[in-house]
Amino acid sequence: TIYRSEFRPSELTPEPRTFLTLNVVVADSLGEARDLGLPQAQAMARLRTGRPMGFLDLVEDAQQRELPPDQQAPPDAAAEIVRLAEHFGVDEVMVNPQASARRGADPRRAAAREYTIDALARELL
Repeated sequence: TIYRSEFRPSELTPEPRTFLTLNVVVADSLGEARDLGLPQAQAMARLRTGRPMGFLDLVEDAQQRELPPDQQAPPDAAAEIVRLAEHFGVDEVMVNPQASARRGADPRRAAAREYTIDALARELL
């Protein structure tokens, strides 16, 4: 990459360091992962197409809207994280859990996001 080939070492950074940030949703089934990731995927689609941003929908509200197939998450998050890290040759991956809440969920918790981190940790560590 350009960054690595043009890198100039310094006292603080003797070697180039790269990282990749990924938005991830993990659930017990592919369907549930898609449902939990749908509000964030729709928000990102609005951002990329210049449409107005707003509050993130609950899962049930997002299901009432349409999302293009190419905006849907890959089925195996852990394998996709490894594949992308290897493809881009990064030194570190930062995971941003994006699982949304369902109607009636405790607003003081982010249970689906906690589940995402726990499941990935079990698979990758």
